Amino acid sequence: MASCQDFEVTVHTSPGLTCGTFSRLWINLIGSEGETPPIAVNEGDCHLLPGSSCAVLVRTEAPLGRLLLVRLRLDARTGFPDLDWHCSRVEVCRPSEPEKDPEQQVFLCDQWLRPAGGDVELRSGKLCLLQDETEEKLKQQRLRHLQNQQKIIRWRQFVAGTPQCLDLKSVSELGPNLSYTHRSPAVNLRNLKGFSERSEAWTSFRELETLFAHNGKHNAVASFVQAHWREDWYFGHQSLNGCNPLMVRQIHSLPDNLSVTEEMLRPFLSAGSSLQQELQVCIPP
Repeated sequence: MASCQDFEVTVHTSPGLTCGTFSRLWINLIGSEGETPPIAVNEGDCHLLPGSSCAVLVRTEAPLGRLLLVRLRLDARTGFPDLDWHCSRVEVCRPSEPEKDPEQQVFLCDQWLRPAGGDVELRSGKLCLLQDETEEKLKQQRLRHLQNQQKIIRWRQFVAGTPQCLDLKSVSELGPNLSYTHRSPAVNLRNLKGFSERSEAWTSFRELETLFAHNGKHNAVASFVQAHWREDWYFGHQSLNGCNPLMVRQIHSLPDNLSVTEEMLRPFLSAGSSLQQELQVCIPP
């Protein structure tokens, strides 16, 4: 009869204020030769509090072989709020022979788990391409993860001729790991009163600097624009990354009201070329 194996498992909750949960956590250890049944982690005095660690001893009836994966699952407790939980990592320590340091594996998580989300499987060690995986169980785990992501991230065409967009009714369908909410700091409206009715054009960047100086922190974007707005590369950047870059079109003749001549552009043209030749060059879409 094969001897038992003991594993000391420590589950770490991330330190954020909202990272803890009331839900019950179950864990399985999956090896190359077998896996353990689900074992409850946060029983008794152990709670999944922000920044906390919960340790549990896992004893197997038969050898697991090489430890490949750790499976986590949350179950909501009756009478308690169903809160998401953010796991930092899971550490698994396998006691070795006497007078030797124990073997430890770290399974990074750094993601949200929720009871409705099902099982989450973690792996340790370095990542590699799917075709370079040597363990069949790791290959299957990666395929399951890919299939699950494909169910969540779907594409559809909103209007014919436009780029595709996410096939979602609400951003909440992405789940907590693919969506987030960022709230910008409040704007000092006291110093903005009256500007909504301003009809005069700005006469200089100094006027804009005065506006920014009285409205919160230094505006790094405005400073960058002030420093580079006259440069050709930044003009091109604004044209391609503006509100509607799809409206940029190639022209084959200069507009009558554009005061640009071939003599002005000759230093920038290739040897033997002309402005008219360059205008006729077909740029692929």
